[in-house]
Amino acid sequence: MSNELKIKKRIFFADDEKAWTDVMTALFALRGYTQTIACNDATKVIQEAQNYQPDILLVDLRWDKGSSGDPQILQGDHILNEIKNRKLFPTAFVIALTQELSTTDKAVFDGKWEGFNLILKSSSSDQLIADLHNLGAL
Repeated sequence: MSNELKIKKRIFFADDEKAWTDVMTALFALRGYTQTIACNDATKVIQEAQNYQPDILLVDLRWDKGSSGDPQILQGDHILNEIKNRKLFPTAFVIALTQELSTTDKAVFDGKWEGFNLILKSSSSDQLIADLHNLGAL
């Protein structure tokens, strides 16, 4: 890939579905977004994102508890709360991903995490990239 096709946005996926993040990072790379990484462990998202300093941080709202079944494991809402409360990533686009979105969900989200964005989690990297463009993140 030629250098002019490489896009310099640092993208960080935080999602418990490793297969999905593997596909998304690979598809984003094919489209020129070569600085894309993922974290699939909710307990490590904040530290890894701080180390990476992304331009765009995409956080899945719903995480499985994992094989340990530990009820204390962080989920997407906890991750977003920590980002908001600690004022982390002030220049990054922080975007929550969700599989389903009702009008009520959107209203609750907007009230709880003002300044963050919410988009539907898609199996299509083209749709996700289009959504990110629509938000002004790309």
